[in-house]
Amino acid sequence: MRPANSVLRPCLATATSLFLLASCLPRQVLSLPNTDIVYDRGDPDRGELGFIDADGSNLEIRNSEAELKVPVWKGDTIYGQTWSGIGGRGGRLSSWRDGMLSKCPGPGWSVVTYIDGMNAVTTTVDEGEYAIVRVNVATCQLLDTLVQVRDSQTQKVFGGSLSPDQQRLVYSEVSDYQLMNPDFAVMVMDIASGASRRIASGTNATWSPDGKWIAYTHLGGIGIVSPDGTETHDLLAYTYAPYEEDAVVFIDWSPIPRWSPDSRWLVYHRCTKSQCSTTMDYDIFKLDITNSDETLVAHGGAFPYWRSR
Repeated sequence: MRPANSVLRPCLATATSLFLLASCLPRQVLSLPNTDIVYDRGDPDRGELGFIDADGSNLEIRNSEAELKVPVWKGDTIYGQTWSGIGGRGGRLSSWRDGMLSKCPGPGWSVVTYIDGMNAVTTTVDEGEYAIVRVNVATCQLLDTLVQVRDSQTQKVFGGSLSPDQQRLVYSEVSDYQLMNPDFAVMVMDIASGASRRIASGTNATWSPDGKWIAYTHLGGIGIVSPDGTETHDLLAYTYAPYEEDAVVFIDWSPIPRWSPDSRWLVYHRCTKSQCSTTMDYDIFKLDITNSDETLVAHGGAFPYWRSR
């Protein structure tokens, strides 16, 4: 009788990344639900993800077998962050496909904020240094660095969403974040020249699929702004109370408004209680940008993502 692991040796010898190695291992194929939205349910042991249609129907809970955070759904794969915490490097860029979780080896790539094909935009934190980079999620290879912080003691950059033509990047920049009242800026960068300009005060900016608007979160709610910064609309007004006590809470837990494929709706999490301290304390909402009508999608969860079918 041959050893149990002998069938893996040829495959292991040719695997060049954790993503390719995942395909070498025997597993049960588990297709993803045919729903509109995926979101994080925050279970640290089982890594629960919620799948639901935009009208709140067909809720299904899946166990990703790890704490997969801030999910992004593309095709038959869920991308996201799994926590590492080794050497101050934060999370790891990870994928979940056919019931199998795979992680890139580093260097601290974390939340996926944009993906097109095999290229993802993510934030890297390496020994306290912040940058926004593009990574090939199939090979875990760094493609290029889009934005890099020069003084990480007073400044952070995070997020990142490409325009539909992939010529411009919108991202978030926070200055003096160790102070009680740091400055949050929505920045648009021309990738070819590297020139950036501020278009709004806020964070967690995302580009609409039709290219006309950028959605973002600010201290008074959720709004949209034209890419040149000349036109703004406040869609949802609410006060982010925890900010007055801890700016880090605002950075880590403020909603990331994600677009529907037709650029009409935003989906996001929001705290409707006096205080929210866990993922399940938040609720999932959608917002019609044409009339600012807000609709509850699901109780309990955060960081929803509306997939393209």
